[in-house]
Amino acid sequence: MWIALLVLTWFVEGVVGVWFCYHYWMFTLFRYYGATAIPGPGYEVVQLYNGFVSTWDQAGHHSYALTQERLALFFVAVYIVLHLFSFVRGLVAPYRERRSLGVRCQPSGREIQRFEQVYAGLARAHVAIPGAPPLKRPWVWRVRDDDQGMQMRFIGFVLVVDRGLLYSGHFPALLARELAHTCSFDLLARRMYAVFPPFPWCVLTLVGLPCACGSILFHLAWMR
Repeated sequence: MWIALLVLTWFVEGVVGVWFCYHYWMFTLFRYYGATAIPGPGYEVVQLYNGFVSTWDQAGHHSYALTQERLALFFVAVYIVLHLFSFVRGLVAPYRERRSLGVRCQPSGREIQRFEQVYAGLARAHVAIPGAPPLKRPWVWRVRDDDQGMQMRFIGFVLVVDRGLLYSGHFPALLARELAHTCSFDLLARRMYAVFPPFPWCVLTLVGLPCACGSILFHLAWMR
């Protein structure tokens, strides 16, 4: 299901979005009620630009002639660049968040020993439950230098544990809850969803750049 949802969302963002952007700047006139017509934005921009250029050329300068096709392709290129930027932004965001929170690159030996002891105890208890799926350890886990902190959460694919929680009696129960998400699709889905353009970018639709249209259209499906 998640793969189909990912394909559908990128299809709307990529194929439908590019189609909308191109035709938004390519349509010339919209007619209604007989002779009444509304000029397209691309048509207006080209007319204004070429009118200025013709005046500039009369003064002895040589200028670049603009067509609607070139204008439309320019905005399509801008639309693609915005999505590339959003994709890179989504990949880098977890690293930046961990760095801003003061997450260390490697846990200490004592912290590793504590984590392994708790994980081994959870694994033994998990085996005793009939029909329970195998317990999966996180791909990577790190410690945040906060002796008073009592939080544990995934930032990207990295499980971040506050130092205060690591030595707390609540750590085994909270770790068991988080380990249930280690290899689940909801963790993967959150990371895939993060690379789409953010919702505020949808205002760019007013200038023919329908960013975030796919993620908005399928938002409820992603949040299930």
